[in-house]
Amino acid sequence: MKSKKDNPELVTEFQNPLQNISPIYISNRSNAEEILSEIELKLKNQDDWSVRSEGIQLALSALKGGITQNSSTDYSSFCIEIANCVTDLRSALVKSGSLLIAASAQIFQEKYGTSIKVLIPSLFKQLTHGTAIISNSCRLALLEIARNVPITKTYYLFNSKIQSKNNQHRLMLAEMINILLETWPSTIISTLKDSLNSSLQTLIDD
Repeated sequence: MKSKKDNPELVTEFQNPLQNISPIYISNRSNAEEILSEIELKLKNQDDWSVRSEGIQLALSALKGGITQNSSTDYSSFCIEIANCVTDLRSALVKSGSLLIAASAQIFQEKYGTSIKVLIPSLFKQLTHGTAIISNSCRLALLEIARNVPITKTYYLFNSKIQSKNNQHRLMLAEMINILLETWPSTIISTLKDSLNSSLQTLIDD
């Protein structure tokens, strides 16, 4: 199920969020901790949005350079700051923050479950934004979470929108369930069977 607003170039960018990123290679654990501290410091800058943008780019470069090989980080220590970026008014900041979420979901996978409780609601807030690049970026980031973080918490956070009167929210949930049924492990799907059946019936009746 695809939205009519899908932009092929943007879809490709979110499917490969690190493709055009220059890597920063991390040599050891100490170096990794220094990079993480710098990322967090930049993301917490409330006075200059361009500094926060630099923080996002640094986080992406560290992922591209393999920071996970020298650190147990899952980027959860600054997930609130990332959530603030994707709910910002500046489309460039929203897009780059959404790309970081997509990349993080792909690399951390189930470990990213520590961040999604904060990030998923923030992304949902922007689905109805009048600026296409903002709404589409947040939508595509949500799809990458659905594809790459196959845990029950992911499903329930999406499914919390089942009673929403917002059409975009319900469409997003339908897309997520479609991905879940096609790609998630059957052991997880079986534990969600009753809730899935109920949600599907609600969406069908809608």
